Amino acid sequence: MYSNHANGGENPQQPTHKAHAADDNTGDGNADYEWNEASDHEAREQSSDSDHARDGMAALTSRNAGSGYLGTSSGHELLQSVSSFLPPATGAGRRSKSAAQETPNSNASGHGLPPSSYASSLSASSIQEVLISAYFSRYNSSYPILNEKSFRDQCASRKSLPRSSSWHITYYAVLAMGEWLSGSGADDSPSLYYEAARSLLKPEVLESGSINNVQAFLILGNYLQKTDRPNTGYNYLGIALRLAMGIGLHRELPGTSTAGPSKRHRRRILFWVLYCFDSWFNITTGRPSLLSDATFDVRMPHNAEEGSVDEAGRMSDAAAPTTCSVIIALARLTKIANKVYNELICAGSCPDVDHQTVVMEHMIQKWQAALPAYMTMTHHVPSWFIGPRQTVYWKSANLRILLLLSSQRHRTDDFEKLAVGSRCQSVAASSINDIATFCDQYPDHLHSGLAWYAVYFTLQAMLSFTSQCVYRRRIDQQPGADAQYYEHTASQAVNCIEALQAKNAAAGRAYRIVHRLRDVVRQTSGAIPLDASLQAGVNGYGAQGATDDHAVQQNLGPQDPPTDPGSIPLDFHQAIPNLVLAEWGNAADLSLLPFFTGMDDFEAGDLYGAV
Repeated sequence: MYSNHANGGENPQQPTHKAHAADDNTGDGNADYEWNEASDHEAREQSSDSDHARDGMAALTSRNAGSGYLGTSSGHELLQSVSSFLPPATGAGRRSKSAAQETPNSNASGHGLPPSSYASSLSASSIQEVLISAYFSRYNSSYPILNEKSFRDQCASRKSLPRSSSWHITYYAVLAMGEWLSGSGADDSPSLYYEAARSLLKPEVLESGSINNVQAFLILGNYLQKTDRPNTGYNYLGIALRLAMGIGLHRELPGTSTAGPSKRHRRRILFWVLYCFDSWFNITTGRPSLLSDATFDVRMPHNAEEGSVDEAGRMSDAAAPTTCSVIIALARLTKIANKVYNELICAGSCPDVDHQTVVMEHMIQKWQAALPAYMTMTHHVPSWFIGPRQTVYWKSANLRILLLLSSQRHRTDDFEKLAVGSRCQSVAASSINDIATFCDQYPDHLHSGLAWYAVYFTLQAMLSFTSQCVYRRRIDQQPGADAQYYEHTASQAVNCIEALQAKNAAAGRAYRIVHRLRDVVRQTSGAIPLDASLQAGVNGYGAQGATDDHAVQQNLGPQDPPTDPGSIPLDFHQAIPNLVLAEWGNAADLSLLPFFTGMDDFEAGDLYGAV
């Protein structure tokens, strides 16, 4: 799907020059993008520091963590490049264990089921019922990988299933995901339920193709991404994709098939969930997709609950939310996102950028206008649907930001760039406001899964918003006239992320970044003057009088964060052109870095005038 985008020009899937610097270090095992996400406690402890921890968002990842290959559409350089400018890590930003969250640590090697001493915690029916319910109410309502009735029926008779059945993998995967969603597991210890599922992943599992196998690997892959093991999750997702192709999920069953409406419906649902996961996962990490839009003909599923077949043996669309509603909307949006990514974001040049921008914006507007009434924010819906519906709008806003940033990149006239950037900034501000407002109004809905998305999209919007503040200052060379508007938006993002720290581990890391971004917004808008260290950075850049510590820091590679990040002054000349316009862009959902090509070739005087 994305492998054909490199038709000259800059390839957005190639590492930046800073990544190449790391590659030249032959003593670094990660020069070959090697990684280790072993789930044993010792391996996890090696990357438990929040400044170097892996993260499934590919936005806060340190190269030292062995993050695997992450193209420039990923956000892995964000933490490296801003680590010099952040205050020292605080307790709020680190993973923590509390009595309420701790789970007994397993000494299992991963090659067998956990020790029998923990069997009671694995088999307690009351606990498992809570976790299964959390899975179906908080996860399956957005991504209906499983049929709830069928799964619960199998649970009731699971003791009679052969031990070799791959259904047991799915069972433990559901419990692991439910544990994460409910917040009942420890952040720094592997889930016993995941360990149980992992122990059952024998080579024999891959010697047969079935819907159940696809489901098992799909859930495990997404679980691992959410719990900061994205490379392992990427592999599992790849297995799910290969298994799906092997059983023809990408094709409609022929009319001669004896499969009934319910089975056809289930196959369609599973394919489109896989399609969305594959598309966004690969775009997020900057890796090529194995699935092309030209290779499948499967239809969209009906907006119907499984089993709702009429007397004529047909399924029809319901006028109210179902567990299929979100994936239908996301699948259609993802098809647009793929077009935007291939034809505009990844294009080396775009002579008809005005036309392309209008066409693609119209596609997004048309998609939104075609959403059913229950998808609109003013329509009353059941409580379980409020969160899933909201994530659809967050993702569509993110796509609009990416589209406008790409359009801005393809333009050569500064004032055209400024006009498009203003629209992008407006969308980013609206996205921040929407997320913050939702979190304030629906705190009881903010389980770990929904908070994960809130953190992710708030960070992306704040990065985009800040970059436009910087670019506007460069063009106008005067403090912004909308300082109050900038302050309100930036503070909304900071306050929202701060509140989400109680819900999601990544929020602690994101908080320190958005807090510093707010400082940049304030200073570029003229709301506050440059502090002493910033003033020295602007006036003394390139001078022989630069401090030794600062000179040393300038020579550090992105993979070498300072011992005390708070001791390094934030050099605005260095930080704004190179960090904001080149590095901060890496943290976007799709790709921000390529959008800023050509925007980092200005001097400090261009940005701050006489300052």
